[in-house]
Amino acid sequence: MWKYYALLFTAVAAVLAYTYMADPCHRLLRTDFARMRPGQVLVSSEAEKGSPSSVRCRISFREPGGSELREEVWIYQYHETAWEFARVVEAGKQALTGTE
Repeated sequence: MWKYYALLFTAVAAVLAYTYMADPCHRLLRTDFARMRPGQVLVSSEAEKGSPSSVRCRISFREPGGSELREEVWIYQYHETAWEFARVVEAGKQALTGTE
C-alpha cells in the first residue's frame, strides 16, 4: 500500500513542478525582467488572467533604494512549444507605503 502512496505523491509533485515551471509569470518573467529592466528590483509578480494561448502577468518593481513602486501588466503568448513575451499593456506608479 505504501508504494501506491509513494507513486501518487511523486505524480502530484511532478504535476505541481511542471505547472510552476511552465507558468510564464514565474520563472520566465523573472528572466525577461532582468534582461529588459536591468538594475530594477522585482517586488512581485502574479498571473492576472489567462487562456491556453495567452496570459496577463501583473508585476510590481522599483529602482534600488527608490520609494516609488511601479506596476505593469505584461502579456505572454504561447507560440508553438513555448511562452514568449509579447508586450506591456498597462503601466502605472504609486508611492511605497510605510517609507518616509
